[in-house]
Parts: sequence; structure tokens; C-alpha cells
Amino acid sequence: MVQILSKKFSKISVFPIFCLIIYLFIYLVVKKENEKCLKLENIGDEYFGFPVLLLDKNILLGKCVEKVDVGVDIKYRKFVSFNSNSKFNFIFYINKTKHDYLTLLTEENQRIIPKKFETRNIEDFQVPVNIPLFFGFLERSTYIDCLGLKRNSPKNATKIRDFINSMVELRDLFINDFGIFFYLSGGTLLGWYRECSIIPHTEDVDLFVKIEDLNFDMTLFFKSGKTRFDFVRKLGRVNDSLTLTIFDIKTKTPIDIWFLYESFHENGEKYSWCGINNKQGQKHRFFYPLQKSWCATDLYGKIFWVPCSPKDILIADYGEMWYKDIPEKNYVWFENAKNSKVVGFFREDEMKDVYEWNPKYISKGSINK
Repeated sequence: MVQILSKKFSKISVFPIFCLIIYLFIYLVVKKENEKCLKLENIGDEYFGFPVLLLDKNILLGKCVEKVDVGVDIKYRKFVSFNSNSKFNFIFYINKTKHDYLTLLTEENQRIIPKKFETRNIEDFQVPVNIPLFFGFLERSTYIDCLGLKRNSPKNATKIRDFINSMVELRDLFINDFGIFFYLSGGTLLGWYRECSIIPHTEDVDLFVKIEDLNFDMTLFFKSGKTRFDFVRKLGRVNDSLTLTIFDIKTKTPIDIWFLYESFHENGEKYSWCGINNKQGQKHRFFYPLQKSWCATDLYGKIFWVPCSPKDILIADYGEMWYKDIPEKNYVWFENAKNSKVVGFFREDEMKDVYEWNPKYISKGSINK
């Protein structure tokens, strides 16, 4: 009997000891891992003596990482130690006064992000406050340059400056008020890519906005008269060919905002498209190769976002001879656009929902300047 109890006791006593050993093992492993990695809450324990911009997506999301991406102004380069065991991956950036963006000098490529965004300080660290917006900057930061096939005459300098100032103000309004990125399109994309400028004889601005980024307050906002941009017209529906036109009161310039959709061809291939309907209800659709990514560029020292494959877009719009100039008065979109196709009509009873206009600017179906 004593022997049996002794065996039972020995079995029972071994189990908690085994559990304690396992617990201690796990504790030591976790402790070691925590000592190796950094989190947002303990990042301030590190000291540099100069400001660093927190770029690391994982640590901004609250994850524990062993090596953190940080941005450092290149003027502090001589103070940075390149110890291979460092917890930080230093990415230098250039901050030029005449640019409204920072140029990140990564190993893979050059990237640019706006320099104006809200941050909070944790010791030497500048931490972005609006993290989703900051991620948006990073996701669209790959830099691509224009071709500069022709250059504008100095006599166009005033017009170009006014156009750029208008686009910058609208860009900031879209980001700050609606959380939306727009992308150069149409003749505006052509002017940037072909001649690194605005086409001298252009009369409007063309922009893409992805339909999933639509903010339903936009139309009401532009109708409110709070800014230099006034509502002109809204065409189509959210799920079908939505287009918004606004008017810059200062430069007397119409701005067409083309909402970009994605669909499938019959063969299963995905493509991008935007659409418009005329006053009679005829629906036109413009077809493009699928736009999978978006990049950043410079236009007179200002950051804008563009398709990463601008040439594909321009070939779709203007054909293989896209680089040849066509006077504005000779270009009629529904006749000259190479990718335009009539895809149907809105019924007469639908028109009140798909054609809304401001009589101050619209007469006989055209925009008054």
C-alpha cells in the first residue's frame, strides 16, 4: 500500500515541475525576443541627438520589429553610425526648400513623399499622426520622371504658375478634407509626361480618382462656395460612369474629375475604365490597361501622383503617335479619343439622376468661361 502511494505521489509531483520548466523556458524565450525587438511604446528609449522620421510600417502598426526603418535628413549623415548590428535602417532624405516633398534615397529606387504632414515627437522620433494617410504616401512614393520631349516658352510662365497653384490647392483640399488622392490624366498627364509642364494651349485639367475612394460629400462641398472651386456638373451614377466637373474661379479653368472603375473583359482579363454621358443620355466609355499601381512625380517642384505606366495610358487615349501635339480646338474627345466606345444610353426618366448641372456655367450642354 505504501509502495503504491509512493508511486502515485512521485507521478503527481513530477507534473508541476515539468510545467514550471516549460513556463520558465517560454518566459526566457519571450524575454529574449522582446529585448531584441522594438515597439512604438519603447522606441523613445533610443537616443540619436538629431531628429529621425519613423517610416517603418510594422512598428507604426504596433508590431514588434528587430530593425526599424527611419528617415534621416542627409545633412545629419556624418552623425549616423553604420554599425551592422544597429537596430535601425537609416534612409536618408533630401529636403529642398523649393520642393514641397522629401526625396527618400532608398536602395531600390528614389521615392518622394509630401513634406507637410502632422507628426508627434517621441524623444528624437517624429511619428506620423495620421497613419493611414502616411501609408498612402509611402504606397504611392515610387518616383518616375517626365520625358521632356519639348519645353514651354517663357511667355507661358504666368499661365503655368496659375495652373500649378490651382492644382496644388486642389490636391491639398482632396487629401486634407476628403482623404482622397487624385492622379493626373488626359491632357494634364500628357503635358507632364511629354513636356514636363502644362500644355500651353490647354483649357482644362483632367484628373483620375478611383471610384472606391469616392467621398459622397464632395459634390455638396463644391456647391457650398467655401473655396475657389465651384460645382459645374455631375454626370453618371456611382456604379456607372460617374464624372464630376468643377470650376476654378481664379484661373477660369474647368477641372474634370474622372472616376476610374475596374471590370472584366469576356476573356476574363481585367481592365480599367472611366465614362461620361452627354446631355442626350448617350454613354461613352474609355478603356485602359488595368492600373495596378500609382507613382509620384515632380511638376515645377510640387508633388503629384500619376499612373506608374503613363505611356500605356497615353497610347490608349491618343494612339501610338501620342507624343504629337494636337491643338485644343482640333481635339474633340468623342471623335479623337482612340479608346472611346458608345456603350448604351440612359433612359429619359433616368436623366434627372445622371445629369446635374449648375446653370451659372452650363448652357446648351457646354461650359461657359
